[in-house]
Amino acid sequence: MFWERDNLDDDRNKLTYSNVFDYPLETDSIFRIFLFALVSITVIIGNYIPSFLTDTGSSPLAIFPVTEFYDVDKVFSSPPEEFFRNVMLFLRPITIQILYMILIFGISFAIYKKRPAGIIKKNDLKEINDREAVEALDNIRSKAGLSGKIFYYTNNKILDFSAQVFGAGKNLYLRAGKGLMIIIRKKNFDLFESILLHEFAHIKNRDISKTYFAESVLKIPFLITLLTSVILMFFALTKSIISRMIDTGISFGVLFEKILVYLNLFGQITILLMLLFLIFRMLIRSREYYADLRAASWKSAEFLKIHLDKNYEKEAAENFTERIFGYHPSSGNRSEILSDPIKIFKPSYKRIYIDTLVSYIFFSGAFIYGISFLLLVFTITGYSMLYLLKGMIDEVVHLTLVYTEMIFASVCMLLFLFLCGILMRKTFFFQTEKILITQKYKKDPKAFFPEIMKLSLFSSLGIISGFMLLPLYGFNVLYLKNLISIPFVFAITFTGFVLLNLFHYFWMDHKITNEYKVDYSVPVVLRIFEGAAIVIIFLSAILSFQFFSVLIFN
Repeated sequence: MFWERDNLDDDRNKLTYSNVFDYPLETDSIFRIFLFALVSITVIIGNYIPSFLTDTGSSPLAIFPVTEFYDVDKVFSSPPEEFFRNVMLFLRPITIQILYMILIFGISFAIYKKRPAGIIKKNDLKEINDREAVEALDNIRSKAGLSGKIFYYTNNKILDFSAQVFGAGKNLYLRAGKGLMIIIRKKNFDLFESILLHEFAHIKNRDISKTYFAESVLKIPFLITLLTSVILMFFALTKSIISRMIDTGISFGVLFEKILVYLNLFGQITILLMLLFLIFRMLIRSREYYADLRAASWKSAEFLKIHLDKNYEKEAAENFTERIFGYHPSSGNRSEILSDPIKIFKPSYKRIYIDTLVSYIFFSGAFIYGISFLLLVFTITGYSMLYLLKGMIDEVVHLTLVYTEMIFASVCMLLFLFLCGILMRKTFFFQTEKILITQKYKKDPKAFFPEIMKLSLFSSLGIISGFMLLPLYGFNVLYLKNLISIPFVFAITFTGFVLLNLFHYFWMDHKITNEYKVDYSVPVVLRIFEGAAIVIIFLSAILSFQFFSVLIFN
């Protein structure tokens, strides 16, 4: 177990720059959460669209009592048009959600593909044709172990000593400032090489597609989502006020309440969109640390550290807001990680909190989507049974329809939950695995339990914050009585996370002791078990928030 590591050789207890990449990169984990957040927002907005443009409630759950196939006598005497009306109640939100998601992802991908051409045009870049300069760049690229084609560009700014890699798909580009190519390359080649190796490390770490796609989402799609929510809120509010005025008139109190409800909904969407910016910032910062460490594994970190330390002295006088809220980490923090690579594996409570907060919102949106899908299946099969009794269809057609729909729905739901379990597991357990990695290289056997307790605590708080930000039922203002559920949900989720983290810790502790690598050594059966357990915890939380409120007040 972990206390046996005292017998390991000192060399095996030292983390080198290359050893860092024996373990999964946190950049990948953050990118998965970014995609979770993006899908969640598009599903929620896609749910608002049919809800606000029609007379149904603000979620498919509110549609449930509208359908009438449960009333056998009424349906038995109703015309076929009634069947299609009820089917469309569920089919409409499902279709709009899918189309809206395709729209956002499609626009993001189109922006991503055109991004390289935009960077070249905006910065007036010219391809490098100097044979000596190209040869120097090719040699550094070979040192980085990159064999694919990279297009080299520069600009006309003699005081530009920076470099940047960008691209889309397999088309990769390097922008090297004119000052870097002419002055630094000739006066301080070691620094020149270190800067270029850092940029090529981004390619080696597969950062380009992740960061530039995420950046593309924060362009036009972000504004489309915000604008769509504003238009929907305004339309729904206006429609509600006019209908009330025509029917019975509307008092100031009712008007004020309506305005507060829609302002609350708009605030929720705005906060979710700001979460995208926060996660993107985390993504950029994470990739910079890993690029430094990768470059240091190819060349001595001395020149890169000297460069970062000089930059840090200049940054001290910069704007406070830029240093705190800027996308790139400070040169001082980057230098600190280079001095002691083990610090990159320090467990992050902020990150696990955001992970579970976003995951809860994702599961809530998925739950609404799943309810729509299941109710659609029940509606079709219910009407199929009644039309069978009326003699409008034969038994073979009815049974074929019922079994086909049930099998299709079950397979879709299971595949979705299985995929979510895999993605959540790889994201959630990374902070737990950081404890193991740290203890492997810095012997501190007593630290694991408090760390696991803290991670479990912040995980539960993330779920609760997700509920308070976006209550599941109706997506409306959080009623005071729903707060009663929070202590019960906290107890359930905290206990579940502690048990699951401890299980994962002791299993992976054994594997790491025997020189297996984190995550990759977990058997498939255990991955499925852990993924299913995480899904169960989240589903239990989603259902419990409503269950305990109803149990206490009814």
